[in-house]
Amino acid sequence: MRDVTRKIDTLRTATAQTTVRIGATGRQHLAAGTLPKGDPYGICQAAGMLAAKRTSELIPHCHNLPLDGLDIAFEQTAEGVVITAHARTVWKTGVEMEALTAASVAALTLYDLLKPVEADLVIAETRLTQKAGGESQFEQFFAQVQPRYAILVASDRASDGTYQDASGAKIREILAGYRGVEAGYAVLPDDRQQLAAQLAAWTDSGAVDFIFTSGGTGIAPRDVMVEATAGLIEREIPGIAEAMRNYSQRRKPLAMFTRGLVGVRGKTMIINLPGSPKGVEECMEALLPFVLHAVSELAKAAAPTPAAQQPPAQEHHPLPMGAQPAMTPAAPIAAVAPPPPPVAAPAPAPAPVVPPTTGTAPVPRFDPVTGAPLDATPAPIAAAPFEPQGANDGGAAAHLDPGWRGTLYSPTVTPEPQPSVPLFDPNTGEPIGYAPAPAPPMPAVDDATPPPMPGIIPPPVAPTAPEPPKPDDTSMFTLPS
Repeated sequence: MRDVTRKIDTLRTATAQTTVRIGATGRQHLAAGTLPKGDPYGICQAAGMLAAKRTSELIPHCHNLPLDGLDIAFEQTAEGVVITAHARTVWKTGVEMEALTAASVAALTLYDLLKPVEADLVIAETRLTQKAGGESQFEQFFAQVQPRYAILVASDRASDGTYQDASGAKIREILAGYRGVEAGYAVLPDDRQQLAAQLAAWTDSGAVDFIFTSGGTGIAPRDVMVEATAGLIEREIPGIAEAMRNYSQRRKPLAMFTRGLVGVRGKTMIINLPGSPKGVEECMEALLPFVLHAVSELAKAAAPTPAAQQPPAQEHHPLPMGAQPAMTPAAPIAAVAPPPPPVAAPAPAPAPVVPPTTGTAPVPRFDPVTGAPLDATPAPIAAAPFEPQGANDGGAAAHLDPGWRGTLYSPTVTPEPQPSVPLFDPNTGEPIGYAPAPAPPMPAVDDATPPPMPGIIPPPVAPTAPEPPKPDDTSMFTLPS
């Protein structure tokens, strides 16, 4: 079988068709639904689906791919039936053999159902009508691209000649298969300033489309390639870095430690790759050839600034020699009016005299027989009607009236009146007001004696006398002797 481990998963589809020519008798039975073996299309559809799922067992070189979707349709024509099978999958290789197998086995099943009633049967044509997915689907984006690239290797030992660089050589080997043009190659120590300076020189030259770096993407203290790249790029492209990590992680669990960054500076894309040749190879498999689409995208011109956002142009009129620019006359300063004379504050109004609401006042008394006036006996003054505080100021202040059982009164709450008894004039007998009713006496509470606690063991019950024996009622049943 062909090795497809280096390919990436993409959506792949395929459509296959098979034509079965049928004689007149067979077409009549199909139209009337009178075939002796039952419904033809349901059986053919089931047979095609079962066959498509086992394509890798029938054809030796076919991969056992996951079949995500399969549709089988039938169209009856003047000559027979056209069978169409459409298959879908997300995998590394195409799904056309599954579609062809489904259409072929469905046609064979239809042949088997028709042969008892029709001898004129021909499976005329089986062909692939559509195929999509894989690298060929995206060729339009990079088919004519000839990328210009530079390679920067970050390694202390490779820069001082301790060992020969292998990762940079692997990048050069892979890009040679994609018509790449090498524009620079450098091996530098793990020094952030030196790496950043080399990256800036290549990106600012305008002669490089891609800069592939190797090394310095781990978590060791000397791994500084990511920091050197982050200080230069103008826009980060996280999707490319995520695609590399995902591809490598499925092959090597330690790929999760890679901090590789991808970004753009000017019209150059900088791609951080691992320092090992195997890691470089895996990441390049994930990128190429799809990443070459960046060449045409970065070559596009920037969008012009809208006229509404551009600053207005300033007109400049030269002055003749010796002339002075005209000065804009300053606005006249308004005269400041003198402050008005001070006005004396008005005298405070006298406080109103409030009549007492409680207390005593003399009440005249008269003789009930002659009507002559008697001595004045003090009598209680009836309390004025209660007016809640804040009634005239919008209810801003609430009043707590102790005569109303301590209820907090507000204008929206009607208090409960206190019980009272009427008062009558002793001479005329006419009502003269009301007096508060006397409060009921409070029950005495003995705080010294605690309440009795319920006993856990019930008290003993005094024994009772036994009941006298009841008379024998069976004498009435005694038989005479």
